[in-house]
Amino acid sequence: MSWISLSLLLALAFVRPGACGMVNRTIDDQNGDQVTGKVPIYTPAGGWTQGSHCNGCGINISIGVDPGELFDGTWHDTTVHPNGPPHAITMNFTGSAVYVFNMIANHVAHVSTATHLIFSIDGQRVGTYDHIPDNTSAFYYHVPVYTNSSLPYGEHDLQIVADGSQLSLVLFDYVVCVVKDRSYVVQPHLHIFFNLPAPYNWHLDTFKFFNIIVPFNKHLGTFCTIPIP
Repeated sequence: MSWISLSLLLALAFVRPGACGMVNRTIDDQNGDQVTGKVPIYTPAGGWTQGSHCNGCGINISIGVDPGELFDGTWHDTTVHPNGPPHAITMNFTGSAVYVFNMIANHVAHVSTATHLIFSIDGQRVGTYDHIPDNTSAFYYHVPVYTNSSLPYGEHDLQIVADGSQLSLVLFDYVVCVVKDRSYVVQPHLHIFFNLPAPYNWHLDTFKFFNIIVPFNKHLGTFCTIPIP
């Protein structure tokens, strides 16, 4: 084995699993994107309620909703009536996959709990979700009402709509998008010098005793930082 290939194996051996792979990022209904802080947009204005603070809503903590089962203890609540205006959630995200999670209700006295949703990405309709309540009083948490794991990596616009074609209760909790993880974690006191030929295009941009910055395989379009504590 050449010194160069041995050095490369040593470098990879000290990288934590999943580095420069894909990681989940959550967009909460209330607190928004856990990295950027951007929050979803709810329309129409005044048509949505923060369910965790709404004692007068048909779905609330007093009838058995467990806030500990909801991401950050919050959810957005709306009811759309037939022939009424559409109610929508709109957000921008970066990634190659997206998963939408709602709370789903079943039998609640004097409350319609059927759910009917339409999903669009980048202006194109991509899916629907329908829930007809059963006779139990159970609440279902972390229900994946829409999933898509085959998006081209990049920025996308997601819209979730109850369009008013039928009575619909929406209890929106959070979205998970899958983004590139650009960080390496390497064990301390590791000196690595390497220079591989094309087509791998690995090279050492900057070397400091406590920091190595390496473009990782340009064919994958991924760049990684290797901090050495």
